Amino acid sequence: MAIAPGPYTLKGKAAATTDTIARVATTIADGKSYSFYQSGIYNSTTKTVDAFVVEDPFVPAIDYSVAYVRFVHAISNANPLTLYARPSGDTVTAHWAAVGAEVAYKSAGPFTALSEGVYDLPHALREHCDCGHGNRRAVLRGQGLYRHGARQHHDHRFHRHQATLTG
Repeated sequence: MAIAPGPYTLKGKAAATTDTIARVATTIADGKSYSFYQSGIYNSTTKTVDAFVVEDPFVPAIDYSVAYVRFVHAISNANPLTLYARPSGDTVTAHWAAVGAEVAYKSAGPFTALSEGVYDLPHALREHCDCGHGNRRAVLRGQGLYRHGARQHHDHRFHRHQATLTG
């Protein structure tokens, strides 16, 4: 949906009550795309959660034979994380490739091209680099742009998440 450039306040509402639980003031620029995220731990006193906006800087010339993946960090109480891609079932750590660089909370990495295939997509904190836990399998197809997000979980060394990635 295209909207006029300028300042906006984006709101997130609880579906059950339609109460506003998140609010972000941002400026929308002409010709750019954005994503709005609600994240963090729900505050039952103020009835709010964190929210943020990231720009979606799509690659200028899309190669339709690959899939583009980016990582969005939405875990409020975690240190910066790195997303890794590895061929499904591959346990040789040297074969795992970082998808972009380390990403801080309320930030997103770049869209990174990956060949079509089936991948495990673990993400981990820098100080726990064995990446052995908390990954999900994803089928990546060409002609796709995928946003892979990390969300809250009790174990903050490795984060379990749902990754439904389709072409």
